[in-house]
Amino acid sequence: MSCWMDGFYTSIVFLHSCTCHSRRIHVIAYGEDVESMTSCLYRCWKLVEQRVGAIGTVASYTGENKATEKYDRKLQIAYASTVQQGLASGIELGTVLLIVFSTYGLVIWYGSKLIIEKRYSGREVINIMMAIMTGGISLGQISPCINAFTAGQAAAYKIFEAIERKPKIDAYDYRGIVLENIRGKIELKDVYFTYPARPEVQIFSGFSLHIVSGQTAVLIGQSGSGKSTVISLLERFYDPDAG
Repeated sequence: MSCWMDGFYTSIVFLHSCTCHSRRIHVIAYGEDVESMTSCLYRCWKLVEQRVGAIGTVASYTGENKATEKYDRKLQIAYASTVQQGLASGIELGTVLLIVFSTYGLVIWYGSKLIIEKRYSGREVINIMMAIMTGGISLGQISPCINAFTAGQAAAYKIFEAIERKPKIDAYDYRGIVLENIRGKIELKDVYFTYPARPEVQIFSGFSLHIVSGQTAVLIGQSGSGKSTVISLLERFYDPDAG
């Protein structure tokens, strides 16, 4: 009984190693840093999607180099986040290994002291040391698994954000005002609008349009000027931000 009590006292020292491993999950960049890196890469992907989708317009204005430079700047942000994550991981891993091997040395010293004092035999000390080391290593191996779960949660952030998003227009809500008399006049007055998927791109900024009943109107403009957006607003695929 006394042998295992000494083993219990010795195992308390190993709690420092377990604490470092649990601290690793919290401190390393698998939380905020991974989420930040994922967000940066998502913005890079959106930029490529926009530029490739309108490559004709980009090429007509010779904006290829500008688009590439903007992509590189956004990619550098993700790269910096990855470097910070690696630095934090390296420092933490070095600290953990320092404490682990220092603890091993302390346990070996304490076991030698017990053998010299004739309190236990070498076989008993080795049994205790191996049991504690095996348990500590097994607990430490939990860390990569938990890190994988944390990284998965950060990567799925955008998916859950889209699933839980509450749209401004509920397509299944039939409540509203039924107009008894519909006139053919179409008017947009001081309309401000950005697409929900591209909030950084201002489509309309104080746009106004007035078409009287029976009048034939034609919307003319370059690609991306907002011609189809006018129709989308009239059909209420989207609601304007203001106006």
